Amino acid sequence: MESVLFIVIVGVLCGADGFVQIEQIAKVRRRFIERFVALPAGIPTHDTLTRVFRTLDPQQFRRAFVEFIAAVTKAPLEEVIGIDGKTLRGALNRNAELSAMAEDQVHVVSAYSKQRGIVLAQLRSAAKANENKAARELLEILDVKGAIVTMDAAHCQIATINLAVERGAHLIVGLKNNQKNLLKAVSALMEKTPADHVVETNEKNHGRQAHRRYEVFVATSVTAGGP
Repeated sequence: MESVLFIVIVGVLCGADGFVQIEQIAKVRRRFIERFVALPAGIPTHDTLTRVFRTLDPQQFRRAFVEFIAAVTKAPLEEVIGIDGKTLRGALNRNAELSAMAEDQVHVVSAYSKQRGIVLAQLRSAAKANENKAARELLEILDVKGAIVTMDAAHCQIATINLAVERGAHLIVGLKNNQKNLLKAVSALMEKTPADHVVETNEKNHGRQAHRRYEVFVATSVTAGGP
């Protein structure tokens, strides 16, 4: 099992998009692979690789792989993890109608570590509107204690925020009209109270000059029926 998993990881990192290509890469790189794992029966065929992976429980394998990635990359102090969902361009159910309904599109929610430069975990969501469930699953399987987790306003939900806090994460989440009462309360606070900290930055990216102003308010409580 260890040898099979290592061969598949090597193949995927080399750009293979299927077990046939993984077998081909493993044969070419056999001497490299044997430096790390034993191959008493040689390189397994693509049929063998397929059968092995069909026997694995996807949920358990996902958890084990996430733990493996975390162990080999080592979480930096004050790690920033961005959780965001994207609909994959051109990824449609071939049997779907040309209307390209949302439920027929492939939508994934990813947890990206800025410092490590890798996607720590990724889950498929039924549709863009169902990102919250996938985001909470990512929070449950990842070690986010002490990390700064960023999410857009779609994840400004009581259940998601409570889970992030329970898991020991620091949270930065967008706030828009999907939480009208909370938005109103925060807006009122910002209008009546001077900012505790103000930070301004100037950057030039992609030929554009960007000026950003950040106003930080310390609020121990906001009563608005929101999270």
